[in-house]
Amino acid sequence: NEKLSGEISIGQQNKAKDGYDRFDYHQPHTLDGTGGGIYFYRPQWNENFPLFASDMRGTENAAQSWDFTVSANGSQKIVLSSEAVNNIGDHLELYLLDQTNGRYQNLKEKSTYPIPAGNQKTQLKIILGTQAEIQNEIRKIVPRNFALKANYPNPFNPQTTIPLQLAAETQIELS
Repeated sequence: NEKLSGEISIGQQNKAKDGYDRFDYHQPHTLDGTGGGIYFYRPQWNENFPLFASDMRGTENAAQSWDFTVSANGSQKIVLSSEAVNNIGDHLELYLLDQTNGRYQNLKEKSTYPIPAGNQKTQLKIILGTQAEIQNEIRKIVPRNFALKANYPNPFNPQTTIPLQLAAETQIELS
């Protein structure tokens, strides 16, 4: 298995402002040629170099959200981990929303999140806010309908993946 490593930083800081400032850093290009990585895509900050490794915000608004991307080839195993979650106040929640796969996770309860194998690019969002604000965002990504997506890499390989979306947790049988 190949290993993808990378790091992004998010947070709130008294001297930071929403939008590009001195606390936001560019994401360096990968040297291994895979093109994989974890980054914030912010063309509004710099259209020539839109990939960033940090997105710090001001403290005026308690509720915040950060969209970011994990890019990998299909064979890379990816597990995201979060740190410093204990610094968040008791009245706020911190959730990771997997917009590509329609999943979510409370990062205060579990600090690691595996990304399903085979995803080329996974769109994710971290939300800091009240339980009501977070539930509103979750409703936007959780599947409401059944969907059977195209298999990959193809059915003639020794192994293939068939993505499936369900509106509710249930047991399924493939035959």
